[in-house]
Amino acid sequence: MGKYIVNAKLRKVGAQVDTQTGIHHFLVDEPVAGGGTDAGPNPVQYLLSAVSSCMAITANDIVRRQP
Repeated sequence: MGKYIVNAKLRKVGAQVDTQTGIHHFLVDEPVAGGGTDAGPNPVQYLLSAVSSCMAITANDIVRRQP
């Protein structure tokens, strides 16, 4: 496992956050009802996406290792 560095910068618009990790840049925001502009997924959506992606990759690895 490598070293992960994540930088986050709060924008002046709603609840938007510019985020960078490695070469990847992405926007985090809240829905309008939560004080954001809904310009990107909210933190919970990113977290759930990360967990479900991890589970899918792990399941795929298990299937590929079956004889």
